[in-house]
Amino acid sequence: MILFPWMLTVLFLFSNKDESAEQNKPSRSEITHRSELTQKGNSGPWGDLTYTRVLIEPPEDHLEVRFSKNDHFIWIFQDYDEAQLNALWAQAELTSAELDILDQPGVKQIEDRKIKITAPKDFVRTMNRKARTVIYTALSKFPENNPQSEPFRFNASRRDEWFEGSELKPESISAISSMFYERGKSVLFSDTNFMMGEIGTAEQRLLFLKTLARTSTMLVTVQIKPDTDIDTLSNYWGQGPRAKDIQPLLQSLQRKRTAVAIDIIHFLPPFARSLLYTYPSTDDPGSKTYKDCHWTSLNFFKTIPDPRYEDISEIITEITERYHPISGAPKFGDLILFVADKNDVIHSCVYIADDIVFTKNGVNPSTPWILMSLEDVIANYPSDIPLDIQRYRRKTTANP
Repeated sequence: MILFPWMLTVLFLFSNKDESAEQNKPSRSEITHRSELTQKGNSGPWGDLTYTRVLIEPPEDHLEVRFSKNDHFIWIFQDYDEAQLNALWAQAELTSAELDILDQPGVKQIEDRKIKITAPKDFVRTMNRKARTVIYTALSKFPENNPQSEPFRFNASRRDEWFEGSELKPESISAISSMFYERGKSVLFSDTNFMMGEIGTAEQRLLFLKTLARTSTMLVTVQIKPDTDIDTLSNYWGQGPRAKDIQPLLQSLQRKRTAVAIDIIHFLPPFARSLLYTYPSTDDPGSKTYKDCHWTSLNFFKTIPDPRYEDISEIITEITERYHPISGAPKFGDLILFVADKNDVIHSCVYIADDIVFTKNGVNPSTPWILMSLEDVIANYPSDIPLDIQRYRRKTTANP
């Protein structure tokens, strides 16, 4: 199995097979854009890091191109009454003409503890950004509204990168951009089915989906120089018994008597190494259900993935019994939890080095296992309230 399909020319290129990789059968990702700008990271016990940001797209068989061409779209507001709905319309600053459209017969249906809005296509098309942000944020709280609860998203500070080099027609990009909305540090897009009906050819529809599903990640290398402290690097990346495997490699590189860049994928445990820059296989039953961020984070040091982490109760037990909270400097392999209101853990990832984490952002097969900056991961989980970012470390008595 090819671990990942690209590397910088200064890196070593090799393939590796192991039992966990065979079980997970990840699908190969596709690189679409490589920034020519290489940035240096902060130095630390992890060494001297260099980052190259790239965008990857899922394989075509991970995307659902079929769609239904509708003249309306369904919005579900659970546990809403008419007073709450009217307050939401007021917050969205809808015009009197827009309110008249929503008051037309057949648009609003009130059921037991639920209001269903059949929003006309032209209304959805012409909503301004403020209205779309307010209404879609409210809809995102209910899983029945999948387009809003699981939108496509990108870091708002780099929104121009989203469509760079995509070959989408300019008019399509303009139409998509007009339906953007923002929440937290993310720019979001939820009107996928609307745009699928507007794009004329199957080829452009596939290109549209691949572009929306792009994920920003990075290639990260460690610079090994003649004066590099190999023992410090081995202790940081080795984490116990793995140091004996990493140190010989570092020593061999240092003997070259010149600076050498090596991708940090070589320092990751087998499980993470086998998945990095790949997507879940669409024929794997778990790819749509349990291969989420928690399954990924808790299996990080495993040789063979533990199926117990498919169960949320087992995840809670694992963290409670085998991890303890930390407040000092993070270390390789620490668990990072994104905690929302009422102690709801909405995401977890694994600290790697500097500001880099190993993460899978959701259960969808179109989301890969990647390296991201913590800032980008936070932007990927926009919230109305600030998230509490908590760090945990495995207890010293716990075995991987």
